[in-house]
Parts: sequence; structure tokens; C-alpha cells
Amino acid sequence: MQNDFKKLQAKDARIKELTAENSRLRRENDDLKKELNEAYGNSSRTKHSDKYKHALDMRSQLEYTFSKKSYISYLYAHLSHTSFFNIYRRILRFVRRYSLLTTTLKIASVVFLTVETAALFVISSSALFVSIIMALIASQIVGLFTVFIRHEHVRHNKIFLKNKNVTVFFPHKSSIGRSDFFRGYVNECANQNNSAVIVVSPFVFNGIGVSGNKKRFGICRYDGENVLIVRRSYYFLLKEHVIDKVCKSVTEIY
Repeated sequence: MQNDFKKLQAKDARIKELTAENSRLRRENDDLKKELNEAYGNSSRTKHSDKYKHALDMRSQLEYTFSKKSYISYLYAHLSHTSFFNIYRRILRFVRRYSLLTTTLKIASVVFLTVETAALFVISSSALFVSIIMALIASQIVGLFTVFIRHEHVRHNKIFLKNKNVTVFFPHKSSIGRSDFFRGYVNECANQNNSAVIVVSPFVFNGIGVSGNKKRFGICRYDGENVLIVRRSYYFLLKEHVIDKVCKSVTEIY
């Protein structure tokens, strides 16, 4: 009888130990879940913050590049922010540290160019002369045609935008022609009283417009009622001769 009582006490003690161990493991499990939730929440906030910062950086870069007075200045400002330009500057800094290497490369380049130029002059001077003349004639024709076309567009756009409240959009490639929100926003601005919208296309050759129309165009095209879509190269000319001179008000949206 006494042995049975001892066995019962030992069993009760073991049950208490297991219960205590189970409670301890549950607390540790709850603590681990809490830490994981906090870590996941911090990760999500970090990703959201990174995306927001990236968007702000892109907007700041757009404002900086499009604030330039000419398309050449815009191109230089745009290229100076590319990875290729950063690599070029690093290589340049590296080469400048070694003056002997730089001097040797310069001398080798001068010798090579001298020999090559002399050989080309002796062998193909006649062909080069003819090619230069033809290139000059072709460039003059293309230049005159381009100036005429741009002059005509400037004249028509000046009539279209005169004394109007103009909103200029600088959309990303992912928005134009694909985003219903962007399309609706543009149409809303264009339908306001005495208003017009200029959309600066992010594409060099692609003709896609706000409405999804993919008809190709050279430097500008009307893309709906009171909506004008232009190339970036033409925008700076339009800004200088039309937007800053004849528009009643201008709002830029990046």
C-alpha cells in the first residue's frame, strides 16, 4: 500500500514537471512569434521606405534634368546620372593617378593617329573629299527641312496654347498608355475651362500616347481633345518659344 502511494506521488511530481516545461515552451514560442512579427514588420516598412525614397530620387532627377535650358544640357545632365558615366569617372580617376601610364598612352595615341591619318590621306583623299561634300549637302538639306518642320509646329502650337492654363506631365514608361489613372488624370486636366495638357513622351521612337494610340509621330502629335504629346528634344524648344511666352499659367507634374 505504501509503495503504491509513493508511485502515485512520483507520478504527480512528473506531471507537474511536464506541465511546467510545457508552459515554459509555450512562452518561448510566443516570444519567438512576437520577434518574427516585429522583424517582418520592420522589413516591410524598410521595403516601403526604400521604394518611397527611390520614387523621390527619380522625381528629383527628373526635375533637375528638365530644368535645363536646352536639349543638349538635358542630355548631359541625364547621362551624368547613368551608371556608364559613373564607371567612366572612376576609370578617369584611376588613370589620373598614374601619370606615366597616361603620358605613354597619349604618345602612343598621337603616333598611331599620325600614321593612320597619313595612310588614309594618301590612299583615299579623293573619296574622302567627295564624301565630305555629299555629307555637307545632305546635312544642309536635312537641317533646313528640320528647321522648317519645327517652325511650323511651333507656329501651330503657339496658337493652340495661347492664353491657356497648361499642365505639363512627365510620365514614366510604365504609365503612359497603360495606366487608367494617368489617362483619367490627363483627361480631367484637359477638360477644365481654358486648359490644355502637354505630355512629354519618355520614348525616343515609340509612338504610344495617353489614349493607347500607337501611331508614330516625329516631334509632336495631338493625342485627344486639348492634349498634345511631344518628344523630349522638342519640349525644350517648345518651352523656350511658346510655353514661357504665351501660356497663361504652367503647372509641371512629375
